[in-house]
Amino acid sequence: MLSLIACIAVGVLLVQLYQQSTAARVGRAEVVLARACDLIRDRFDFYAGHWRGSAPDLSDAKLHSDLAAAVNFALARENGVEGGIWQTNAGPLAYAYPTYAGTGPKTDLPVAERDAIQAVNQEAASNERSVGRRSVSRGQSLLLDACPLSGPIPHLTAWTMTRVEAAPDFARLRLGLGVLLGFMVLITAWLGRALIIWARHIRGIEAALATAGAEGMPALSPTGERELDRVIEALNDASHRLMEARR
Repeated sequence: MLSLIACIAVGVLLVQLYQQSTAARVGRAEVVLARACDLIRDRFDFYAGHWRGSAPDLSDAKLHSDLAAAVNFALARENGVEGGIWQTNAGPLAYAYPTYAGTGPKTDLPVAERDAIQAVNQEAASNERSVGRRSVSRGQSLLLDACPLSGPIPHLTAWTMTRVEAAPDFARLRLGLGVLLGFMVLITAWLGRALIIWARHIRGIEAALATAGAEGMPALSPTGERELDRVIEALNDASHRLMEARR
């Protein structure tokens, strides 16, 4: 019973450790995203500082290229972070993922996350403040951050995104819990077998002692269980000395 309680307690501790580890990684990633969004804002402010007159044409290819270069520069040292610049009416104006681990540069906005990216940027633009979002699916946490940009272009925001994988740690957790469960089953089976064997031998000893008469206690046969045989040896020795004393 105690071994079962101990195994359950260890299992609970493993789950809590996993949860705390994942939460810590997500917390660090949120800090990185907020800093990366600020870096994009700084680069945009530097770039927009050279503008003169009214807001530029949002369909201008050179504008898109310059903004993408600014985002790429801002995120160059932010490993695993992608981001861009978004305008409420025009949509994405720039996107970059300079630390992408695949072959060749990644220049296309992630299609699967487009709705989430649009939502966080619209919220940041309408509230005129930084906004962070997190969603969990299929063993990973998707983190988004958006911050408003000042300048001649209205409703303009910068955004950053990263993923925190939970699957590798979860696989190790499942392995650990599986090993723990197997160990618990083996211990329980071993203890159950030992109790059954000892109970059978104890009943045999009780039956032998019940046949003891005036001539003394009969000799008990060894059971093959070391600790129990020591008790039997002591009983046989005591019976032998008692019989010798009676003579």
